[in-house]
Amino acid sequence: MNSSIPIFPLNLVIFPNSRYPLHIFEERYKKLINRCVGNNEGFGIIALINDKLSEIGSFVVVEKISKIYDDGKMDIVVRCEKRFRLLQTAEHEHGYLEADVLRYDDDDLITETKSLNMVIDRFQKILSLTKSDPGEPYWQNLEKMDLSVKSFKIAEKSGLTLEQQQALLIERNEKNRLNFLLNHFEKVEGYINDSASLKGIILGDGYLNEL
Repeated sequence: MNSSIPIFPLNLVIFPNSRYPLHIFEERYKKLINRCVGNNEGFGIIALINDKLSEIGSFVVVEKISKIYDDGKMDIVVRCEKRFRLLQTAEHEHGYLEADVLRYDDDDLITETKSLNMVIDRFQKILSLTKSDPGEPYWQNLEKMDLSVKSFKIAEKSGLTLEQQQALLIERNEKNRLNFLLNHFEKVEGYINDSASLKGIILGDGYLNEL
């Protein structure tokens, strides 16, 4: 990741190793994507919360261009490789932002299988209560992920708000992230009264999990 990267602010958090589809229609962001694809570069997606850029964002690469329309709009799939801390921004001549950034990694790589198993058990209970099924590819992707970041894959299907997703992205300790999710699932289980609504949130999040 370069120390200066183009930035795409969105009402969206993309977790490390996650894949997400985007529809690119603004002229400035069509230029941003064409630049990154042409130069084999990545760019930053950073959540816009209450009209303010978040401090921690996700560095993504274009994994696939699904469709290019006659007017230059495009459907793409991006994959998050790592996180970064935003230092300062400036406007590029093409209208999008560029930013100086620093890589943002976990400060503790210790993993705890017991906490992970507790979270997965509670997660599966929520899925059962809401009659939700993320699909076999999701579970296979979760199984393949490193123990130190499984929380991010679980979070994809956890019905978190944008603010909660950003809080999880900021957290630099896997055990703390697992505890965050466990507390979230306990609260969700306590007020489930519209399983259809929650099912829509869990399964309609947009993250891709094809194999």
